[in-house]
Amino acid sequence: MDYQLRIVVEKVAIETDTVVQRDTLEVYDVVSPESILDLGLRHTDQISLLQKIQDAILSEQVVYLNPDYTVCPNCHQTLKKNGYQSSDFFAVFSDHKLNL
Repeated sequence: MDYQLRIVVEKVAIETDTVVQRDTLEVYDVVSPESILDLGLRHTDQISLLQKIQDAILSEQVVYLNPDYTVCPNCHQTLKKNGYQSSDFFAVFSDHKLNL
């Protein structure tokens, strides 16, 4: 019998327990290993999967990093929206770009 394993991330509304968004991060075919090297995920595959999971979490959290300042906390001048800025985020095993 042939099988696949899917790594899925779901965004779930807590109150209603309904799935708001569902993303399949990776699909792996389950096959008979020919050697010990075919067991599990290789290091690069592990890092890639971890990066995809981290990206999914960061994309949801970055929304909360936008403070609602109307004046500069240092000089007290009125602030104006100037679009999004790309910022680097370095995790232990992966690097990410966040739009702030």
